[in-house]
This record gives sequence, C-alpha cells and structure tokens, in this order.
Amino acid sequence: MNNQKILFKAIVGSQAYNLATEESDTDRRGVYLETSEQIYGLKKAEPSHFPEDPNDTTYPFKHFISLLSKGNPNIIELCFLRDEFIEYIHPLFKKYVIDSRERFISKTLVKSYLGYATHQMHLVEKNGRERYSVNNYDGKAAMHMARLFLQLNNLVSIGDPLVYVDHKDKIFLMNVRLGKVYATLDHFRDQVSAWEIVAKDHINSSKLKDTVDFDWVNNMMIEFYKEVYNA
Repeated sequence: MNNQKILFKAIVGSQAYNLATEESDTDRRGVYLETSEQIYGLKKAEPSHFPEDPNDTTYPFKHFISLLSKGNPNIIELCFLRDEFIEYIHPLFKKYVIDSRERFISKTLVKSYLGYATHQMHLVEKNGRERYSVNNYDGKAAMHMARLFLQLNNLVSIGDPLVYVDHKDKIFLMNVRLGKVYATLDHFRDQVSAWEIVAKDHINSSKLKDTVDFDWVNNMMIEFYKEVYNA
C-alpha cells in the first residue's frame, strides 16, 4: 500500500452518518491508482488497506468504478460525503468521479439500497450482540435498516442519499437504536413491510434511468487514465 498513489481518502460509517456514539470507531475508505503493470499487464489490483489501520479498505480505481456502476450503496456514499469527512481527494478524481456523481444514480442503485435494507432484517432478528439488544432485537441493526430506507427515499426524490442525516432524522434513528420507537420485533417488522411497499412504489414511479450509461463510464475511465498518467 505504501507505494500506491491515493486518489481519495475519507471517513465513513457512523461518523459520516452523524450517528456516532462515544463507542463508535472511526472508519475510512479510499481509492488508489493502479500501477501501469496492473492496468496493462497480468498483475491484478486488489482492494488493500491503509497502513495506519488494517481494518480500513482502499479500492483500486477500476474496481471502485465497477462497484459504483453496479449500484453498490457503500460505494455511492463515498461520492456524497460532506467535505469535512474527505481527508484527501486528487483533483482528477474530483473532476471525473465526484463532479459526475449524479450520472451513477439509477433505479439499479435504488433497488440495491432496498436489497441492502431488507438484508439487514436477519441482523435485527439475530440479536446476538448483547450490548445492542433492545426489546429482544438488535437496536443498532434496526437503526441502520431505517437509515437505508431514508437514504433510498432521498435518492428517488432528490437524487442524493443525504449521507449525513439531519437533526430530526438523527433523533428518530437514535431512538430506534434505543428501542424507543418500536416496542417489539413484530412492531418493527410491520414498519419495515410498510417501508418496503412505499419504496417499491417510489421506484416504479421514479423517472430515474434504469441503469448507468456504461458507454459513458467506459469513456470516462479511458480519459481519466490518459490524463492521470500524463499529469
């Protein structure tokens, strides 16, 4: 990792969501530029880690763009972080990716958010993490499930997930975590079912394009590599 050129580095997770507590860690994700060997030769570029913290992930540019184009919620969030959470951004990464982030918003992405959200239910029901247990379910997982539905609706309505939740939504989400909103697991399940119905209706009626324009993505990557290696 020490010899790789960083294109982007940012704080993510609960800090970036405005949902951090005293026990929250500071997580980071980033993007690095592949070497010419990795682009033109057989050597494969793999996700790596920042040397200061082996738990933080940094993605090779091509891999990052592939995930972004396929509608990965964790990846699209990196493009919509508030400036105070971005620790470094290469000017060409900003030019080609961040400044064009709206081109990665599609129904495919929104459906991915719905899939991520509903997948959280097994974590809510598992209730295996005692410190997060409220009303016989996992309060932290329930909070993040609710957050994903909020972000999904924001994407459909304004084309921005609003990663950093506002004060009103923060109070609601933190109360979900503490078990103050849903008294039982069945109560929460009923709410999730209602959210799913609304989300699917929003997706079906949305004017968002079905998928990313992959021809544009391909051309963008070519121009990016040309400019970054000639810089």
